[in-house]
Amino acid sequence: MLKNASITVKSLLAPLFGCLMLIAVAGSFYYGNAVSSKVAAQYVMATDVNDQVKSIFNDLGAGHGLLYRVITWQTQGVDAENVNKAIDQAKEAFARVEAGLTDLNVSAMGLDQEAVEQIKKDYAEYQDPALKTLDTIMVDTFIATMEMTDVHVRFEKLSEAGVALTEQLIAFKADVAKASDEVKNQVFYLTIALTVIALVVSLAAAIFLGRAVSNPIRQITGVMGHLAEGDTDTEVTGLDRGDEVGAMAKAVQFFKENLIRNAEMAKEAEEAQRVREERTKQIDMLTEQFDQAVSGMLKGVSAAATELDATAQTMTATAEESARQSGAAASASDEASGNVQTVAAATEELSSSISEISRQVTDSARIAG
Repeated sequence: MLKNASITVKSLLAPLFGCLMLIAVAGSFYYGNAVSSKVAAQYVMATDVNDQVKSIFNDLGAGHGLLYRVITWQTQGVDAENVNKAIDQAKEAFARVEAGLTDLNVSAMGLDQEAVEQIKKDYAEYQDPALKTLDTIMVDTFIATMEMTDVHVRFEKLSEAGVALTEQLIAFKADVAKASDEVKNQVFYLTIALTVIALVVSLAAAIFLGRAVSNPIRQITGVMGHLAEGDTDTEVTGLDRGDEVGAMAKAVQFFKENLIRNAEMAKEAEEAQRVREERTKQIDMLTEQFDQAVSGMLKGVSAAATELDATAQTMTATAEESARQSGAAASASDEASGNVQTVAAATEELSSSISEISRQVTDSARIAG
């Protein structure tokens, strides 16, 4: 399937692989940022809750300390204005504690909310006697002092629960920080791994695709070199491909077929030339034979003509002699008759020679055609 793809498509595959791997690297960054953001949000939430818990127990400690201060001031006879002011401050601190505990929620961080609910319950058990003690201070300091024993026990219990919750929050923050470091390390190593994989895959794809393009072209170039040297037995490869290399192979195959046809035509032309040369030789030989025959015949005709001339002269002399010698006329007439027969025979031989020459010329023309 790949070999039928165009060279343009093949050349785009390597960058495509690279882009996909870059997308994977970007995805790892996105994943790392998302997880880091989530971890950071949990860390911020844990910090906020921890600060809230600190604020709650700071207010609780301040309110509890004001209880002792009010009792001491009341025992020492400090003016009522300062005492009442301290009492108001203690009540405000307790109100802030109550409001803070109402808003306190650790379930969003995956922590046990029951511990917070227990602290709320314990605080409710602490707040009632603490407020009662504040009211009792202005009436009877001794009773208020006695009530402080129970209030302090409840305060210690609350303090221990607050320390436990704070330690739990600190441990959670440490776990979040550790998880954040682990995520950073994972993202770092994942990014390195994906980058290396991207480089390796891109390089391998480039080499593979380069060979997929260069090897067929190199083969076609080799075939064309053999054809240029006249080796028509070389097989043209890549004819079944559907890409540009296949088109080149088909063009080379067409060139090969034309080269074979040209070679066959050249061979046929060479054979025709040989036949023509052979016919030319035969015509030259027949012509020479004809010349020789005609030359012989002409010599015979010349000899007959000479003989005829001699005979004519003899007849003239004989005629003159016959005029003088009538007695010898009959003998001369017989001799003239023989000479006429001789001339007739020569004329017949000349006619036969001319016919033979005509026949040989006709044969020569037929052979040359």
